[in-house]
Amino acid sequence: MEETIVSKEDVARKVSFKDGISLFIAEEVLSLLEDEKFIEDWESLYYSCEWSNAFLSPSFAKCFYEVFEKEFTPLLIAQIEKGRLKALLPLNVEAEAIMSQKTFKVKGVGFHYAEYQGWLAEKGLEVSFIKDALKLLLKTFPTAEIHLKYLPAKIPVDWVKESEWLSKCALQEWGRPLMRMNDPELPKFFKKRSYKTKLNRLKRSGKLEFKEVTGRQEFLDMLPGLALQFDFRQGAMFNKKHFQDNPKKTELMTRLFDAGLLHSTILTLDGEIIASIIAVTGQNWIHLGGINTHSPEHAVHSPGFVHFVLLSELLSKDENMVFDLTPGGDEYKERLATDRDVTYGLIISNNRKTILTRKARVEFDEYVLKQGKRPVSVENDIRKELHIWKQRAKNLTKGNLARLLDEPKVSQKNTLTVRKAGATNSTAAKVSKNNLEDLLLYSSDGNHATRWEALIHFMKSMERGEDVYSVSDGSELLACIWVASGKAIAKNEELSPIYSAEDNLMYHFYCKPNYREQFGDFFKAVVDQLHKEGSIKALFSKKYKFLINDLDCLTAN
Repeated sequence: MEETIVSKEDVARKVSFKDGISLFIAEEVLSLLEDEKFIEDWESLYYSCEWSNAFLSPSFAKCFYEVFEKEFTPLLIAQIEKGRLKALLPLNVEAEAIMSQKTFKVKGVGFHYAEYQGWLAEKGLEVSFIKDALKLLLKTFPTAEIHLKYLPAKIPVDWVKESEWLSKCALQEWGRPLMRMNDPELPKFFKKRSYKTKLNRLKRSGKLEFKEVTGRQEFLDMLPGLALQFDFRQGAMFNKKHFQDNPKKTELMTRLFDAGLLHSTILTLDGEIIASIIAVTGQNWIHLGGINTHSPEHAVHSPGFVHFVLLSELLSKDENMVFDLTPGGDEYKERLATDRDVTYGLIISNNRKTILTRKARVEFDEYVLKQGKRPVSVENDIRKELHIWKQRAKNLTKGNLARLLDEPKVSQKNTLTVRKAGATNSTAAKVSKNNLEDLLLYSSDGNHATRWEALIHFMKSMERGEDVYSVSDGSELLACIWVASGKAIAKNEELSPIYSAEDNLMYHFYCKPNYREQFGDFFKAVVDQLHKEGSIKALFSKKYKFLINDLDCLTAN
């Protein structure tokens, strides 16, 4: 097989379709995406290759490459025979890394925005092409680490066991749960009592509506709110804020919607979106790994689960559809699956140490799975603890740090009654209730708690049915007050023996040092928003005793 090696420095040469395997870089790839014949051949591969999916379509690649043109350098290896595209491997690398002589990672198109990566090939070329393509890539970039995760089911991988590749490849299997809409047992799932109970509970809370979003303007209007829900949960779980940290993800989602690659559904309660799934779709498959959100404020009613079932019921109208719940080992996905197959993670490198290290990690993950745990969760827990202790060590030299939680001792002695009439304050700062945008502005600078810890606490508090009142200046969260009432008190073993479910208990406080003088007005403004029914009580720690001196609306019990 004849090879054409493209110089790293010469990234803008004229694209030519020479028979054999060629590596195209940067502007060359973007030029190929404008070539109708090339796209037509790619489309043909996409529809004929048995393991293809939407993430390997030319439409997805075009959207990603063009949106992230400055952040990621496109790479594409193609096999041409008699002017026709026979196989291709679409890749990308971080823009600055490709010119480096150091080790850098090459990933499948879409980087971490794509659930699946891999290659497409005509029958008879499935194995020979990928081996030739990887040889070319490693010859051109000897220090590259090639990461492909996840490789689709049915893609050939046995070649990695050959002696030539055994020391250069680390392969890992990942189970993938699926819901096949032609499964005869599926209708029983929609009649389960647990689902009906949750659905009816939501219906009693207000006007509940499930709908598919097909209009562009409606999609654009709802996307910012979904991005907030998504970032809030991802921030609490993984310390990631995908939309906030990279606004181009919004542009990518819009481009994918315009390309017909998104299946979008929402669940609303009295007009408010309380759950959503924006999934990548293609060839009768729906892939869960796009945007999957629910409102933490309504989490007690399981809106995410209800929405998931309603979406499955909608998809079941077409028995050819497959709902891909995606790999990862999530328990709820395994419970809902009607079928399973196997996907793969693959790393290729010339560096023997890299491969040995990865193979050791594969063995560790297999051990963790045997213990009934998710490798991703174990890794995330370790990363979280290291992050927290690193942040705390950094703050040891700083004084006057604000605590996220004042952690008061629950007792009548520390509880004061709030007189609402004395708390009226017409000049108070603007107060928000359960405002995710405010809470995402929490900064660990000058605080004991990291942002990760803060978002975890915000999320869990709201999921327990508590309300979080906040104030910000648009760039930083300044203060918060947590309020528990009703079931949030009744179900709390620490609070319920002392407080009534009819109480409005203000029992956690947070204040940045530079907002201390305004905190009293904020406190009064929160009181002014609380229910008129039931008494209002405040549980203070020593940290916030200064409020007693500043406010005239507090009375000792």
